[in-house]
Amino acid sequence: DPAFTYSMGMKARLRFSILTAFTPDILLLDEGIGAADFAFSAQAQVRLQEFMGRAGILILASHSPEFLKQFCDSGLWLSAGKIVESGSIDQIYSNYVKSIQDARSEAQN
Repeated sequence: DPAFTYSMGMKARLRFSILTAFTPDILLLDEGIGAADFAFSAQAQVRLQEFMGRAGILILASHSPEFLKQFCDSGLWLSAGKIVESGSIDQIYSNYVKSIQDARSEAQN
């Protein structure tokens, strides 16, 4: 099987291509495609826009505010398997970043 010789990046591209070749009702993705090379990221973004245009549901896990804001209008912040907050992606990400900054400040004191 040639797939065993593929790099992690090539395997991620192959999985993404297969997943988006169909029209699932819900597509679950992690931030791995956001970390890919520029050419693949551009192609992936076009495919995701097409998917969203077909009224699909995208569940995206990422730490990239640009990537999240491009594809999501609502967010869910999870910590240790529990919901911390849900709402607009802008508000959720802002509160998430603030919590990290607050934790760093507390750790320094």
